[in-house]
Amino acid sequence: MGLIFCWIPVVGFILLVLGLVLSAAGLAASKSRSGAGKGLGIAGLVTALVPGVAVLTVSCTGCIGSLSL
Repeated sequence: MGLIFCWIPVVGFILLVLGLVLSAAGLAASKSRSGAGKGLGIAGLVTALVPGVAVLTVSCTGCIGSLSL
């Protein structure tokens, strides 16, 4: 979802934060289950950060593009 909506800065940012929060919660829960699900938490972080870079790139280039006349 993040890669699909990364060109819309507000939606992409919301999905980025949501993905990071849920991945962190998954990693924290995996510690109490002796590591079960740790791989899913790491995969969630990666899939949240990759579109996150795209969101930041689109946002920054949009800001820079709007400044040039």
